[in-house]
Amino acid sequence: KDRHGNYMVVNKDLNNCHILVRTRVNGADKDDIANAIKVIMPDAYTKELEEKLNTKRFFYVQRSASADICKVVRDMKLPGLEAETLSGRSVTHKAFEGLIGQTRTVDKDEYGLERALDFTLSRHVNVISSIDSNIQKTMYEHLAKAKELYKAKDVIGILMETKTGEILANVSLADPSTEPALNNFYEFGSIHKLFTAA
Repeated sequence: KDRHGNYMVVNKDLNNCHILVRTRVNGADKDDIANAIKVIMPDAYTKELEEKLNTKRFFYVQRSASADICKVVRDMKLPGLEAETLSGRSVTHKAFEGLIGQTRTVDKDEYGLERALDFTLSRHVNVISSIDSNIQKTMYEHLAKAKELYKAKDVIGILMETKTGEILANVSLADPSTEPALNNFYEFGSIHKLFTAA
């Protein structure tokens, strides 16, 4: 959440799912499951999968399957073949993307605050930041216009409350996986004036 209690990220169900097999479920028939996999996901049916059907109680057939495949599997209602709903987190406004980083989704690495606070967030604990959503959104809009106007490759803006050191806004219009506002080195230029002003 931001400093005023507004959500910057929310939990949501994703469209994709994991397709899994539970061979010991009541009514599960290995031949029916094998035939269904051959029809729905022909590329997934391999000798290795055939062996797993005969030796494993539980295994994933396909991770992060498309929404269409998930729907077909659910509609079949075949005992032992399941579509496991996935949950993830999504930013409430694109102004938060660079700050929050990659939110938790299937088979994607996290970065930004999502990576730094993953242990806490995975326990469904709300984290209150010093960010002011209104300032963040306003800064995002102005920087987006400046980036387009000057054809800039990357644009970064950070606003700090000088008395407390709290970060009120941190907008990065660059490749967010590089976290440029946090990880890049910058030459002392006008930044040095802060020391003379102090």
